[in-house]
Amino acid sequence: MAKIEVQAEQTPRGLVARISGNGTVDQVDELDRELHLLTVLQPRLVVLDLSGVGFVSSMAMGSLLRFRNEIAQQGGKVALAAMQKSVADSFRLANLGKVFPIHGTIEEALA
Repeated sequence: MAKIEVQAEQTPRGLVARISGNGTVDQVDELDRELHLLTVLQPRLVVLDLSGVGFVSSMAMGSLLRFRNEIAQQGGKVALAAMQKSVADSFRLANLGKVFPIHGTIEEALA
């Protein structure tokens, strides 16, 4: 099982965090830790690139929501981008499109 990884890159328009691996229940603690490290940067905009995520559990969605809430408390925003169809379907079924702006590409999310 591939460990979940988050690689962040600061761009002029926002922080892009590429998440790779599967958001399974046993990876949630690691995902929480990695995302929490990004909150220290107090970004105005974080784009989560989910193109490398093939599966997301409800607990992993909870991790992304906690991260979004932490960033929002600092006055920032979190957008999701480049999701595989199965992951996008999961977010749609969970009604999370109301909470996260969802974009087809990283470029759209940064615009």
